[in-house]
Amino acid sequence: MTQLLSMLYGSCLRDDFASDALSAVDLAMTDYINTASYGQLQCVHAFEPAFGRMKTNLTALAPDLKLITVDQTWSYDIKQVQWPPRALKITQDKQRTKLKQAVDTDVPLLAEWLRGFWNDNMEHIGVSASLPSAEEFVLESLISRFIYILYVDDIPVSMCWKRRPSRNGCSISFVYTPNAERVRQQDPNKNLYTSIGYQLVGKSARLRTCAE
Repeated sequence: MTQLLSMLYGSCLRDDFASDALSAVDLAMTDYINTASYGQLQCVHAFEPAFGRMKTNLTALAPDLKLITVDQTWSYDIKQVQWPPRALKITQDKQRTKLKQAVDTDVPLLAEWLRGFWNDNMEHIGVSASLPSAEEFVLESLISRFIYILYVDDIPVSMCWKRRPSRNGCSISFVYTPNAERVRQQDPNKNLYTSIGYQLVGKSARLRTCAE
């Protein structure tokens, strides 16, 4: 477990020693609460099962902290993309399929899609009035040229946002396809990501402190 200023980060625990590691989480959380520095805590981010154990400890040992669970997501890892025949055919058809960088005129569509992404994945949206609007998020990322739209037959069907660089490329976020353009699946082991070779490595979430 790592403490970064007002944030606690719990590492992903491997199944082969998760039991011993959870005992270590208990000890670390008890020590953290005893230092009384938890009063500055604003956020906890961790993978299950560490997340659940950290939440249990904080609730029991620091009842004065008011916590809400946010950003519950699945996390995946991939070694090699394995394209399904249908997806490969679409991506190789340069006449029908184009990936374009988003521009200012795309703001209304992107804001609508971003709200759709939030509704699907972040149930807490709307809890904090301090969160920027979808339009503000979009405009800020357009300045950095971070947003891309996939077109099929000149129709926008999906978006993704470029994020930090990685060893082999870059990280992406806000990958979203509207309902009309997708086969909706909520199975963590059978979805868009697993269909091209991603493997589920864990579930993660955050705890945020909130006012009374």
